[in-house]
Amino acid sequence: MPDKKCRRYLWKAMALALSGDLPNEVIYFLVGSGKNGKTIVTSFLNNIFEYLGSQVKNAFLYQGQSDANQATPILSRLSNKRVLWSSELSCKKLSHACIKTLVGSGDTNVSRSL
Repeated sequence: MPDKKCRRYLWKAMALALSGDLPNEVIYFLVGSGKNGKTIVTSFLNNIFEYLGSQVKNAFLYQGQSDANQATPILSRLSNKRVLWSSELSCKKLSHACIKTLVGSGDTNVSRSL
């Protein structure tokens, strides 16, 4: 990541996530054509946030939840995580409800494991 300002911003975001002092409900996107450090950053996240983070499958970000009564094992698995990441998102429209659930809306999220 050659851009010093971008690098500093990313470090600050990760430090806030580690500390648990998250003043805002935020979502970050790492964008680029390739060979710019996105994979290295997500690998780093996977190692540093071992129990505080998790990868999310792309399909979940697009579809969200169709039936309020269905089991939500993915949400159960993501409980108490501070950092989530996914990779190689396509040009499909992300589910607003899903993003709101993951980022936090102030509402209590109820999940049901299988």
